[in-house]
Amino acid sequence: MIYNAEVLRGLVNISFGGVVKWLVVGGLLMYVAFALVVVKQVGVMTESVESDVNPVVKALSWIHLVAALVLLAAGIYIL
Repeated sequence: MIYNAEVLRGLVNISFGGVVKWLVVGGLLMYVAFALVVVKQVGVMTESVESDVNPVVKALSWIHLVAALVLLAAGIYIL
């Protein structure tokens, strides 16, 4: 019974800010997954479509992924 009381006390101590923090971090994780998909799709596109701007598009997709990772790290650190 003591274990159940401790769990109940832990649930009561959950704050609104804590819930919002973990929702934001979860959203940032999904955004990183999206950025990974963008990098993969740009790689497939540049293999099938020949263009002079392919290296630029590839670089932008990698910059986007790095920015998403930096935002995730900042979100975890700041929140």
